[in-house]
This record gives sequence, structure tokens and C-alpha cells, in this order.
Amino acid sequence: MNAGARTSGTIAEPSRTLTRAAAVGVPASLAALAALHAAWALGWRWPGGSDREWVETVGGPGAELPSPAEIWAVAAALAFSASFVGAAARPEAGRLARIGAGAVAGVLLIRGLVGPVTDLAGGLDDRFERLDLLLYSPLCLALGSGAALVARAPAARRRR
Repeated sequence: MNAGARTSGTIAEPSRTLTRAAAVGVPASLAALAALHAAWALGWRWPGGSDREWVETVGGPGAELPSPAEIWAVAAALAFSASFVGAAARPEAGRLARIGAGAVAGVLLIRGLVGPVTDLAGGLDDRFERLDLLLYSPLCLALGSGAALVARAPAARRRR
């Protein structure tokens, strides 16, 4: 048995420390990503420097420059995701917050699992596919796993 889990019957439960870290880290990370997308919607082109370099880094093969409205929509989705996971982390979290956090977890986990499959199918020929395999997909898996911990944690374990 690893040090981060204890057993209850046959299913290992995450430690209180891990759940607390997820309860703080996941909403903070999602909020930071929302802020980054907002900056992109306002014209900041990091990483990159030009629209083309930026799209090649964050948009994927053959991607076109998204409109500011499309980028704002992603920023809003990330901000709402942060709020759902943050609300689910509270001891008095209701069912809607836990369902929302579970949905966030599901979307992020699917994105994290599908990304490498499509990257490897494409042959890792471009910058986005390599970054997706090494950074973006693992980040989605980590955030999705953390959101799932928060969504499923008993109230006593969600306390910060």
C-alpha cells in the first residue's frame, strides 16, 4: 500500500493531503489558464511572438487563428470550471457543485487521453503535437484527476 492512500474495503482512498492539494491547486490552475486565454483574446502572443508562431504552438496542425470571441469562450469555460471545482472543494458543497466538478474532471480526462492518441497518429510532425504529448495532455490528466478527487471527496476531506 502506498503512503498516499489507505484502504477502505478494497478501494484505496486518497489521502486528506492529496485531496486538499487538489482542492486548492486545480481551481487555481484553471483560473490561471482562464487568465492566460483572456490575455490571448486581448492579443498577447506568448508563446510565440507572431500570430502564426502562436497558432503553431497552441492550436494544432493546420489550425487557423481563432477569433477573440472564440478565445474568450474558452477563457469563460475555464473560469466556470475553476468555480465549479472550487465550490465542490467547500465543506458545504452541494450536489450541483460536485456534479459540475465531476463534469470538469470528465472533460479534462477525456482530453488528456485523446490528445496523445491523435498526436501519435499524426506522427509528432509539428510543434503542437510534441507539446501536447509532453505538456498539454499530461496537464489535462493531472487537473482532471484532481477535479475528480475533489468531486468525490467526503466533506471532511475537502476542508482546506
